[in-house]
Amino acid sequence: MSQRYHTMGVSNRRLLFDAYIISKEIFQKVEDMLPKYKKPYAGKRVNVFYCAYCGKKMSRSKNNTYYLCRYGDTNPNASCYRFRADAPALENAVLQELNSHIQRFAAQEARRKDQLQKQASEESDRKRYQKKLKLLEREKTDLYEKYKDGRFSWDEYLIQKRECDRKVEEYRKLVSPGKTEAENSTGSTENAERESVAELIQRHSDMEKLTPGIQEAFIERVDVYASDRTKIT
Repeated sequence: MSQRYHTMGVSNRRLLFDAYIISKEIFQKVEDMLPKYKKPYAGKRVNVFYCAYCGKKMSRSKNNTYYLCRYGDTNPNASCYRFRADAPALENAVLQELNSHIQRFAAQEARRKDQLQKQASEESDRKRYQKKLKLLEREKTDLYEKYKDGRFSWDEYLIQKRECDRKVEEYRKLVSPGKTEAENSTGSTENAERESVAELIQRHSDMEKLTPGIQEAFIERVDVYASDRTKIT
């Protein structure tokens, strides 16, 4: 006895057979005779383009010539009805803007590294001044001991002590307070994040095309407006 063999959602081929009442055995024989389809591409598809009017993701046309908002395509009352964006022009504009951001980041990174080198040098000088201060404090103590032992007169002691006090005051001005532990922790976190971004830029140094890898690495969302206007986040 024939029966309806329900296979909805499996493939177009099965949907075709699902429209008729056939036996399971006949269906399986025909299925075995037909060529096997290759498995679809399992790689991650990245799409960062969103319609700026309805907020939904845009789809790329089959011939890769434009992006369209499928929601607006099927809703005549939508503000994005039949909204299209030229794919090559849009991707090129996004790539140019991304490269512009990267150039600004590279300039900031160069200034940041110069500042870090300057801070490292200042910290080295600060430690050296602190050591000198300790030696001067010890010298003041030695001066007093020499006065007590009679090796220095009171006047000699005062002269050398004043000179030592002057040097102490001078070095204290050079030893400015360093950053607090919390500030250093925040700076270290920020530096680590920037180093991570710099590593990504180095990995994708050849940015001639807006590839899925570049989109995934650098772009969270691109809001597409009419007249090729975009907003990148």
